[in-house]
Amino acid sequence: MFGHLPFALLIILGTLLCLTPARAFEFNEDVVEFLQKLAEQNQAIHTMSANFVQVKRVAVLNRSLDSQGYFCLRKAPAVAESPEMAATENAPKPSDALLFTYTKPLVSGFIFRDGQGHLWQDNPRKTFVARVPGQNVVVAVAEHTFALLRANPVTLLANYTVSLLRNNSHALRLIPHRQTYFSRIDALFNREDGGLRKIQLLEANGDSVEITFQNVHVNDILPERCDTYLPKLQEE
Repeated sequence: MFGHLPFALLIILGTLLCLTPARAFEFNEDVVEFLQKLAEQNQAIHTMSANFVQVKRVAVLNRSLDSQGYFCLRKAPAVAESPEMAATENAPKPSDALLFTYTKPLVSGFIFRDGQGHLWQDNPRKTFVARVPGQNVVVAVAEHTFALLRANPVTLLANYTVSLLRNNSHALRLIPHRQTYFSRIDALFNREDGGLRKIQLLEANGDSVEITFQNVHVNDILPERCDTYLPKLQEE
């Protein structure tokens, strides 16, 4: 089934199958090849910034709540992860940095730095630690978004049931293995650089959050509005 895949990825998959035999049937050859290609593309991404539009659809009210803002990412150098680590860690590594800033209708957001999520309102210099990962909606959005931005095949396969969307060859559907705020995540990636461009997160009650990234800049110098709040990576 996986005869022509890279040997290193076969070793990873073999270990994952030993760790989670009950989910062995979920590994699909097309999915694994897509994740491998996505990981290779994302290895070349070190920084990313973009504007975003977020649409929160409330099923009961039959209406949507729109937000706008900007997003900044500074990735740490890639490090090898064991399958055991990937199965338990879906958070960014200590030197990764991620900033989501909502500018309309309210000024608020979150920052991932030093391995922790920090929420803030009005002023990103005044933050408080998000202490319940995966349960607060903002933290849950950040957790899943960051996993997709890192695009690590081991992490994704260990934490989600992953499938390709039939109507788009460059999009994934992910079902979290553990209980979280969202029951399903659909993600669209750019064909050219493998970067995340849209993510839709579905709640169990039928509500959903859709985030579309616009004016995306990859590997450019981060704008001042991002650079001010994201810690610099130490020189090797």
